[in-house]
Amino acid sequence: LNYGVFVCTTCSGIHREEQHKIKSVGMSTFSTEEIKALERGGNGTAKSIWLAKATQSEGQPPPEGDIPKIRAHIKAKYTQ
Repeated sequence: LNYGVFVCTTCSGIHREEQHKIKSVGMSTFSTEEIKALERGGNGTAKSIWLAKATQSEGQPPPEGDIPKIRAHIKAKYTQ
């Protein structure tokens, strides 16, 4: 499933550990279709869909820098 969002370096590394496809903005080439998909979607749209009903305790990402909690959050949300 392609979410069409931008993630930080920490989160991209954790997603790669889980074998999720991640592209680097600075080191990858994007097709015209991928750019159009990002323009249609993006982080705001994804958040309004995937986190619309999430409470702070159950679905919001942990604070920046807390890598063990971020890793657990990503695994719970996207791989379990």
